[in-house]
Amino acid sequence: MKISILLSSVLFSLSVRSQFDQGNQMQGNLPRCGNIITRRDIKSYSDSELNGLRDTVNYMRDNGWFSWFARVHTENFDAIHGGPVFLPWHRYFIYEFERLARNYNSNFAIPYYNSPEDFVDPASSIIFTDKYFGGNGVGPGNCVASGMQAGWSLNYPSPKCLNRAYNGGNRIQSWYNPAYVESLIQRNNNLDSFRSEIEYSQHGSVHIGLGGTMSSQESPSDIMFYLHHAYIDRVWWRWQTMNPNNMFSYNGQSPSGQVVSLRDNLVGYNTDVASVMQLGYGQMCYQYDGMSFNKNLKSEPGHLVDNKVEAGLRNLKPSVLKKYFPLFSDKNQSSNSTLSKNMLSSNSSGSNSTVTKMPYPNEPDAMWLKMHGYDLGTAIKVRNIAVNLIDDLYDSGFSNPY
Repeated sequence: MKISILLSSVLFSLSVRSQFDQGNQMQGNLPRCGNIITRRDIKSYSDSELNGLRDTVNYMRDNGWFSWFARVHTENFDAIHGGPVFLPWHRYFIYEFERLARNYNSNFAIPYYNSPEDFVDPASSIIFTDKYFGGNGVGPGNCVASGMQAGWSLNYPSPKCLNRAYNGGNRIQSWYNPAYVESLIQRNNNLDSFRSEIEYSQHGSVHIGLGGTMSSQESPSDIMFYLHHAYIDRVWWRWQTMNPNNMFSYNGQSPSGQVVSLRDNLVGYNTDVASVMQLGYGQMCYQYDGMSFNKNLKSEPGHLVDNKVEAGLRNLKPSVLKKYFPLFSDKNQSSNSTLSKNMLSSNSSGSNSTVTKMPYPNEPDAMWLKMHGYDLGTAIKVRNIAVNLIDDLYDSGFSNPY
């Protein structure tokens, strides 16, 4: 048994090394970017920047690009979900949207929506107000009547309004929390396991929560699609920069059962997976705020997805760190004395405590699973990880900063 485990470990290490070498070799054919644009948190936008975004979005609509991207996404739907290509394909897809939008606004960069920070009560977020992207749909068609896409009529796949139908009626059921996202980044050591967990968790939770157009195959008709996938891409980039072996990690099987390769073509586009793996090279000339490049265009060590929770997580008891946050567990915690412990309260049984237990994320949605060909067992497993984490954080006295 020990020999078998050792052999498997060696083979895995060799596979990772082979991917890294292959990725570096293929990356060598791509030029470094001379001009890097920065994608920022939408909540950091000024009023004038929001107006610029509103104008650009409407230019794109008027010129048929929202229908175009909805069609591309729909026609390739089965091939781009439920497998490793989910991440690189959507990275290139939203890059294409961004590239075309810059024809109308040379300063345009896709903002991202850090959805986990609104996990408790998403519908109350400022993002879903008239100043930003509007709220729940109204009327018999659940049409979006506020925000920068208010009153939009869609042409693809058939004429109708842009619509939303929150999965909790007038509210959105809770999403996955920032601590869970940090945990999935730290626990997964290969692309496909990381991809599976993020795809089944926060990716699906936001689509399902907003409902309507966002829960359909033509979801790119809603501008929230691009902000949401920019966030997913940012989390992937954080995972890629956590470990040099992660940068070109690409393993697993396609939805059709084929073993994947960095040389695989991105369906619908004349480019391969390798060409989009490292930001700062080729066409991937963008970065995320708080995760900039140094002068050599090598990514700096990734920051926490959410710095507000860092101190509290680092001060968890060793058994919880080892289970959910192994990178924190592996490091010497001698610096903990300098970290705030205000986010941890004395709580051994969940009673007589001022700590409020974080809400569990939404249950798996049967229609969503069927549309994607997702596995119910995997969906339940992923949610259970989040549920157990919430229970253990509560028992540890972890206080939600939001």
